[in-house]
Amino acid sequence: MDCGDASRRFGRWGIPGSLRDCVAIGLFEHNMQRDLKDVFPEVFALPEHERAALARLLIESLDPPPEPGVAELWAEHAERRWLEIEAGVVQTIPWEEIRAKLLRR
Repeated sequence: MDCGDASRRFGRWGIPGSLRDCVAIGLFEHNMQRDLKDVFPEVFALPEHERAALARLLIESLDPPPEPGVAELWAEHAERRWLEIEAGVVQTIPWEEIRAKLLRR
């Protein structure tokens, strides 16, 4: 896979969206023989945007998978809240006001 192909498949940065994507396209091989002290210098030498992508993927790998239906429930909730705002049923509070209130605590 060349950079252009990766860019078309994964967006303008050419970075996969998940750990599963990395495995699927063979960006790395699972090798239990490598020690963290051996891998760290290689990782540290990566460009900043690649280290950031790797950090995101590592953090993502620690999260348990969401329970079935959770994403759909959040989407429904967000849609309902948006419709309430659009209809004037609820009013939003400007960030500056919330921030000032939090800083006063």
